[in-house]
Amino acid sequence: MSEKDESGWLIENARQEWWDGKRGGSLANFTKDHNYAMRFARFGDAEIARCYLLEPISHLLRCTEHMWPVVKSESGADHE
Repeated sequence: MSEKDESGWLIENARQEWWDGKRGGSLANFTKDHNYAMRFARFGDAEIARCYLLEPISHLLRCTEHMWPVVKSESGADHE
């Protein structure tokens, strides 16, 4: 991981899809693209969301850490 890379915690289901954060409980939506998933800065925050916001299905989910490299644009600015 370089100094510029970003990391975060996502809530993942068994199909390797991530919670998008738009709905909770058993109506929760999951995405196959981790760029559209709800990101948490800390494991503890992801775990609280998993246990309380996704309570009916929380036993089927886990919190996983992901990294996103920051790439330079042609202008030299940093972008995800």
